[in-house]
This record gives sequence, C-alpha cells and structure tokens, in this order.
Amino acid sequence: MNNINILNRNECSGCSVCHKVCPHNAINMIETKEGFHYPLVDDEKCTDCGVCVKRCHALNDNFKTEHRKEFYEVKASDEIRMKSSSGGMFSLVADYILDRGGYVCGASFSKDWLGVEHIIIDNKKDLDKLRYSKYIESDLGDVFIEIKKLLNDNKEVLFTGTPCQVSALNHYLGRDYDNLLTMDFLCHGVVPQKVWEKYIREKVENIEDIEYISFRNKNALKWDVGLYIKTNNNEYIKPGIQDTYMKVFLNHAGLKNECLHCKYRRFDRVGDITIGDYWSVKAKYKDDKGISLVKISSDKASKIFEKIKSNCEYMEVNITHDGFGPWILPVFVNRKYFFDNLDKEPIEELYKHCSDTKYNVAIVNMIFANNAGAVLTYYALYKLIEKLGYNPVLIYNRLVSKTLYDNTLGCKIAYKYCNVGNSIYSESELNKYNKLCNSFIVGSDQVWNHPYWLYHLLNFVENSKKKISFASSYGIKDYDLNYKNKIYFKYYLKQFDYVSVREDDGVDISNRLFGITPSHLLDPVFLIDNYDELLNNAKVKMDDKDYVVFYYVYLEKNILELIDYFSNKLKIKVIKMQAVNGYRDNMEYSIEDYLYYIKHCKYLITDSFHGICFGLIFNRNVVISLNNRANSRIHSLSNIFNLDNRIVNNVKDIEERNLLKDMDYSYINKKLELEKKRSIEWLKEALESPKVLKEDSYKDDLINILIKDSMNMSNSITNINNGIDKDINNINNNINNIVNTIAWWIPVKKWRDSFRNKMLNTDQTRPDQTRPDQTRPDQTRPDLICRGYIYNDSNIIIINNKLQAIEQIKIVA
Repeated sequence: MNNINILNRNECSGCSVCHKVCPHNAINMIETKEGFHYPLVDDEKCTDCGVCVKRCHALNDNFKTEHRKEFYEVKASDEIRMKSSSGGMFSLVADYILDRGGYVCGASFSKDWLGVEHIIIDNKKDLDKLRYSKYIESDLGDVFIEIKKLLNDNKEVLFTGTPCQVSALNHYLGRDYDNLLTMDFLCHGVVPQKVWEKYIREKVENIEDIEYISFRNKNALKWDVGLYIKTNNNEYIKPGIQDTYMKVFLNHAGLKNECLHCKYRRFDRVGDITIGDYWSVKAKYKDDKGISLVKISSDKASKIFEKIKSNCEYMEVNITHDGFGPWILPVFVNRKYFFDNLDKEPIEELYKHCSDTKYNVAIVNMIFANNAGAVLTYYALYKLIEKLGYNPVLIYNRLVSKTLYDNTLGCKIAYKYCNVGNSIYSESELNKYNKLCNSFIVGSDQVWNHPYWLYHLLNFVENSKKKISFASSYGIKDYDLNYKNKIYFKYYLKQFDYVSVREDDGVDISNRLFGITPSHLLDPVFLIDNYDELLNNAKVKMDDKDYVVFYYVYLEKNILELIDYFSNKLKIKVIKMQAVNGYRDNMEYSIEDYLYYIKHCKYLITDSFHGICFGLIFNRNVVISLNNRANSRIHSLSNIFNLDNRIVNNVKDIEERNLLKDMDYSYINKKLELEKKRSIEWLKEALESPKVLKEDSYKDDLINILIKDSMNMSNSITNINNGIDKDINNINNNINNIVNTIAWWIPVKKWRDSFRNKMLNTDQTRPDQTRPDQTRPDQTRPDLICRGYIYNDSNIIIINNKLQAIEQIKIVA
C-alpha cells in the first residue's frame, strides 16, 4: 500500500492536500460524526502512485532549522493593538504586504457566524475580518489552489494559519516561493465547526440577530480570552473559562486528537514567522492592550521585520518556553464521552457529564523508562482503559526519567500516543490528581520491586478514591523487606480496593508477607486487540521476512552461541535488539520498529518476559533462552501457555526438539482468549464498582499524612545536614586559599611548612611551593587547598575540623 491510508487517523489534520493533489481523483474528504474531516480512498481508482504520501505534511517534515533562533516582543500602536489578539504583529506584516500590492490569506468568520473559513484579501478595509483569534477549525476550501495561481503570477502573498495548515501549504506547493511569506501561530488546538455551530445555536435563539462575535475583543475582555457575542438586542460577555465553549476548548474536550500530540509544538517552526501572546510579560505591562511574542525563522522574514521595525516597539528576548518547545496538553475530561454523545445532549449538559471525575483513571507507571517491555505494558493498559470508556491519565514520574521530554523509548511513546497529566513531578502535582481523578491504578511490570514501591503503593492517594493494582509484579521470587518496610508495605496494600498480580510467585508473596489474596491476571500487553497504531508508524520495512530477531536482556554466553548458530550455520539474517535501549542521542530502535521486527520475523530468540509475550501475540516461532534472573516470571508465563518445550539452554536443545519447525498455536490462542476475557472482566468490574468507604477510613488518611510528614521532615533534615556540610566545606576552602596565599610570601621552606602546620593544626608536611617570580606582572598567586580559616580584615579565625575551638590571631604585615 502506497497511499494516504498508511497515515494513522489520529495524526491527520484534515488539510485535504491529498485530495487536491491526487492525479486520479481517488481521494475524497468525508466528515465524521465528530465533525472532523478525513480522507477516504477509492480503491478502484487508486493506483498506489504515492503522490498523496509524498505531499502529506503529517508523513513528512519541513521545519525551518537553518536560521538562528530570533525572538522578539513586539508592540504596535495602541490603535492596532486594540484591534488585535496580542501586540499587533500580524497587522504590521499584513499592512506591509498589502501596501506592496500583495495578498493576505487568513481565517474569517463566515457571514452567518456559524463557521470559520480561510479567505484571501487585497484591501486593508477587509483586514478586520482576519484579525483576532478564532478557536474553531477553519475550512481551507480552495485557497491553496488560488495561492499557487497568485504566486505563479509573481504576486506577493502572506498566508497565516495553524502550523499544520502552514506545513500543508508548503507541501501542496512542493517548493519554496520567494514571494510567499508564511506565518504560523502558537496553537492550542482546534475544535470542529460542528461543535461551534451546535453551541451557538443553543446559545442564541435567532442566529440572524447576531451582529458580532469575538474570542479576543479587548474592549469587552481586555487582554484575555473569553467569548463576546453581540446581537441586535443583547450582549453576552464571559471572560476566561467562565463560558462553556471556552471550557470545551481550553480543557481539550472538543479538540481534534491530532492536536493533543501535535508534532509542531517545538522551537523549530514551519512558518517564516511565528506569533503568539507573550503572556510571560503580562504583569510587566498594565495597559491590557497586549504584547506579541515573535519568532523569525527565515532570511526573508528577517528582511521584512527590518522594514517594519520603525512602526512598532520591539526588543529581542531570550525564550525558553512561552508556548515554544514541547509541552503537554493534559486532558481531564472524557473526550470519548463528549464526541459519542455530541448529537444527543446540549453542550452545557455534555460538558458537565464528560468532566465528571469518575471517568478519569490515573495510572501510576514506569512507562517513561527505556525498556521496551515496560513501555508497552503501560501503553496497552492505557489503551485498554480507554477502550472501556474511561479517560486514562498517566502520572509522570521523575524517578524513572529525568524529564518528561527525555530521549527515552517511554517518553516518546507517552508524549506521542497517550494523555500525560503532568510535566513535572512534585507533591503538589500528585495531590491535584486527588481532585481530578476517581480511580488510581498501579501495574503492571515490576512496580513493587525496589526502589519505587512506596510510590507504587499509592501513598499519596486519598482513601476516598478507588485504588487498584492490575497485574503488578514484585520482580523477584525471593522477595524480602526489612521489618519497617514490611509494615509500610502491608499497611498501604491493605488500603487497596482490588489487588491482582502477574506471576504465580506474586500470589505467594502477597499471601505470605502481607496477608492479601490477589487475583492472578495476564500482563496488559495481551489484552488489547492490535498494535496497528504503532506498527503503521514503524520506519523500517523488511522485504525479506526470513530473518531471526534476538531480543535479549543479558548478552550471555548462551545467547552468543545461539546468535552464531543462526547467523553462521543456518545463514539466516540476524537482528539484535537489547531490552534496555540506553540514554542515547540516536537510539538503536523505536518502539514502533521493535514491534515491526518481532511481528514479521520468522524466529524470535529471547530471554525477556515481554519478548516472549509479543512473540506469542504475533504467533512467531519463539525460542526461550533462560537466564537465572528472569526464571520466575518466565516460568509463570510458561505455566499458563505450556511453553516448557520452547525453553532451551543451548543449540543442541533446538535441534533435538525440532524447534525450527513452525509452532502450533491452536492451544495457545484458545488459552489466551480465555485468560484475556477473564483479565478484562476483572478490570472492568474493578473500575465500575462503587467505592466502598470504611467508617474509620479517616484513620488511614490521618496515618498516611503523619507518615508523609515524617518522611518529609527526615528529608528536610538530610537536606539541611547536606547544606551545612556544603557550607562548611566552602568556608574551609576559602580559608585554605587565604592561608596558602600568605604562605607563598614566606621565603624559607621550613618557615613556610611551620606556618602551615601551625595554622592547619596538623603535623602533615606539604611539598615545597616556589614563590612566584615578582618580576612578572601577570603572575597570580595560585589557589591552593587547605582547611579551617576565614579571613576577616586583619584577623584570621581558626576553626578546627570539628568546629569546636575558635581563636583569633593577629597577623602583622
């Protein structure tokens, strides 16, 4: 397949470029029930020529990376700013283009105010139509075709739009035009016109009465967002998030899914100029007329900015974020409920219902790690919960990765495909989940292995919330804790509403150490229907499927022997992948590629628990090379699916058992369906059941608070002690430098050593230090390290190592 169907719908912006460039008219744009537009390919007309794939901005990039990072704050005149969303940068550039006989293309409300469309103007009197932000998806119509005609006629054109619209235009044109200037803006996302039309019809009795609508009118809203509607007999003004439509927009209930994981949220831009509100300086300017934050990304944009500088106040600024760079859009409303019921309920009721916390399920996880198995465990759990009708939210955990945007397998998957609720990790961030989520889930994988188990026991979650452990793992068979930690573990585990584990040993440990009888369930990777979302985004493609994948945790002798056997003796292509990918600028593989390699291989040789899981899911010929570290979880998996015959120690086992023959999956697949159904039903019941709150649950909450306070106090004392030690070291180092500087001036070595020993209160002798040549004016006295002295005017305070004795010695020059 070489057509636009290879694009995942969640990554499609609906720009319709594929429809416009198809030479066979094989692509039409259809509107879904949500109100978004996606391409539909007519298979009978399509020839797989690939033109649509080459011109798709979602499948290709065109970021401007060569120009230096050039940021400015810009203030146009007060008159222009009052007619603009922020500081008037768009108006300044548009005026420049129009004065030169050019054309400006931007978003305008339709005449009936029920939609937004891109139009092209060539007169300043129409500029007001394009000013102000419209938080509605804009219909591009045929403006790309019209723009291309203007450019080919050597007309200057300014195009403004969302980053994806700018990128779509660039790909439609196929080349850079000197007479085209593109301007993108810092985009929050788009809501489909269907949602806006439904809302405005419910809000205004007679649409014909509408005279004016704005989300950014400064006379009504100052420099802020909100909604202002003027009819012939009334005014509606709601600033900020007081209006329901603005809640739908700002809280992401009605946003297109592609917007939640937009690849254009970065410092490198696709437009020549990027504009946005410079919210960071709002407190600095009290006039509420707005400031533009501007990035110049090309030479032609820089030249134009030079020509309009005289018409504004500007200052170059250093930007570390302010809407640039990656940032998350956490969603704490049920978008699935919102769009599923869009045609059934009024917007007011719809938003109220979809924002109910019962739909929000917080997942405490290790997805941000760099281990493919751990990442896919949480991806699968997330997708399963989503399929069950809930809104899953991942809690970022800095104990697993340094930042949410680390170059790890997990961070890339979470940021691209999932809903992450926080970009920093702190107590206040964790506490907010208690207000926004009804249920908390921990699991699966080795969440109860050291050193993260306390956090994975949900010690920060209030007891009014549901606590669920799903297929959790202790990681090792011989699990042991000291007495104090065992009490902690048992205390927190008893507060769970539902507990399940992944391995046979997990049942035994829970019973033996903590008095809990958990259910034994499958790892979540088995529980979703397919991995097409990831597989379709794999970058690798293997024409020859006759290859073997070695997916290993430890590259031990038995693995090396098996690699040699397949590579050299059987002459089969070998692909080696390590479970932990490491922190690298260029990773060996992505999660998407990892899945692709396993799904299409002929043989999978692995010592990894999750390697085996995916081999079974894709019905591959699996050979298990056992290592001593993973016996427990692999044997548990083998007990479920009867895999003992596939476990080998050497090449001889493969040959004697004829393991190169295709596996018979009839039993495994039947067993998997039974276990899959049982595990999903368990999770469904755990999520749907009402929370049963014990009468004395406040006691647990009180103890939780006391434990947390005790730990915080202990950490504070440790930090104070570390700070004191650091201060003492700094003081000592400063004193040492002074003593050694003075010693430099003593010409005789034995006098010099005697002085040092006396001042340092030590018997250690120091190697001779030669006094610097005083004839060299540039010679400085080197800083040497001693300890125990502070210089104070003409006095030196001598402090011994234990800070117990202090005396003053007069130094006579």
